[in-house]
Amino acid sequence: ALDFYSQFSEFLGISYINLLEIKRHKESIPAINGQKEKIDIDLCLSLKSEKLFTDVKSFNCVHQIIFDRIFEAVESYAAKEFKKSILIGVDNLSSLDYLDVKNSLVSKRHEIERILKNAVKKNQNFVSYFSDSGLAFNFRISWPGELLTVKDYSPFAMAQAYRYKFLDYGNKLVDNEYSLITMVKNPWFNEETVDFGNFNNMFYRSLSRRTFMELAKNDFPAKDYSSAYKTEKIKVCDVSKSIAGIVFIDDNSVRSKYYKSLYSAYIYLNPNYKNKTPLSIRSIEKFFRNKYEVQIKDFDDFKWDNY
Repeated sequence: ALDFYSQFSEFLGISYINLLEIKRHKESIPAINGQKEKIDIDLCLSLKSEKLFTDVKSFNCVHQIIFDRIFEAVESYAAKEFKKSILIGVDNLSSLDYLDVKNSLVSKRHEIERILKNAVKKNQNFVSYFSDSGLAFNFRISWPGELLTVKDYSPFAMAQAYRYKFLDYGNKLVDNEYSLITMVKNPWFNEETVDFGNFNNMFYRSLSRRTFMELAKNDFPAKDYSSAYKTEKIKVCDVSKSIAGIVFIDDNSVRSKYYKSLYSAYIYLNPNYKNKTPLSIRSIEKFFRNKYEVQIKDFDDFKWDNY
């Protein structure tokens, strides 16, 4: 992320690691949430008259991380107990709801691990799991050989599944400056997006719209959706309207070192941002005007798409 933004340093002043006094941001989400010390934000992009604070996150596939841990444990079990090398996969994760993953899947990890170990013991190639909370998975076991799983991807189903994801980052949002969130998708850490056709563009745009528009209408307590909040004073809409924008960066450096294809960036600005005048393409696109602008694949402020 720092490397991407530094490509535009002729226009952007960039500072790394910014510690903001909480007492200077008394109306911010972290202050209302009871945070006492400082707000630690990764980057500050200084424009001519404005500052854009952005924390940087890795766009991890949460459920894939959980399943990887389960699969590693079961594969180690098979190697130790039966001297067998196996591979395990799971069908259709792309539309699994983010909240279901956080609230249910983590607590069912050991139960799923036990079922898979039992399937290994019985030499089964296929096993299904259904929980009382409604989670359902089909697991495939290879003994050994090529592992085939069924994957049905939809960028819009994924956007719906992930629509509450950005609530988890409310502790980085300030009240009197622009707060953006930068998400980096690296092929080593995310297998969920597929980079086929225009998939990522549609997914990122749809997810941003849901964050900015759908959540802006939700006045339920944010703590109902994320354990990051301690008080019912903070509503989902408060968090949504405190995010000035989201920047998605696909890191392509594994495949290419050519500057035009090193990164693919997608910049989306929130038309419902409440703390200052919402950012617009017109107000900030000039700060990205050099040869590296070819890396920016989509740039939208939803001016004509806010409904």
